[in-house]
Amino acid sequence: MNYEISTQFDEINERIQRPPKDIMELTDTKKYISEIGIKIEKLKIEIDTCMHCYDICEEFNYEFTNSQNDDKWALYGAPLKIMETIEAQTQILEKAKENMIKEMEQEQEEFEETLDSLGLTVGGFHVYDDLTKYGEIAANVESVNDRLQECLEKSRLFT
Repeated sequence: MNYEISTQFDEINERIQRPPKDIMELTDTKKYISEIGIKIEKLKIEIDTCMHCYDICEEFNYEFTNSQNDDKWALYGAPLKIMETIEAQTQILEKAKENMIKEMEQEQEEFEETLDSLGLTVGGFHVYDDLTKYGEIAANVESVNDRLQECLEKSRLFT
């Protein structure tokens, strides 16, 4: 019983400490942390049942090995350990959020600069009035079209 409950706490701990790859994962982790209290409360009931089993064994003078005693007390302290992990991870997540926001703002600035550059390029198309240079014009239009498609895809990230 101890092993099963401890494994659940290990999974919770691992999920909380998993570094987010992007702002979406960070948001999911923060949501998970905010909802984990209910699961911990349910696990506390299971811990109490497990501790009761340990008490019964001790009443019959069963001697646990050092490893078994360590496991018992590790399980007993698991909820507190999770709460400490949450406190530490919350600070880490806030710093990660700040960094991700700064990166997104930088990407948005670069995106706006790209749009301005494309606007100037497209605005300058009116100077192409020599049809003998159609190859050069077509290549330039094709390049602008590719950059516009890239911008369209990026714009979905910022909305």
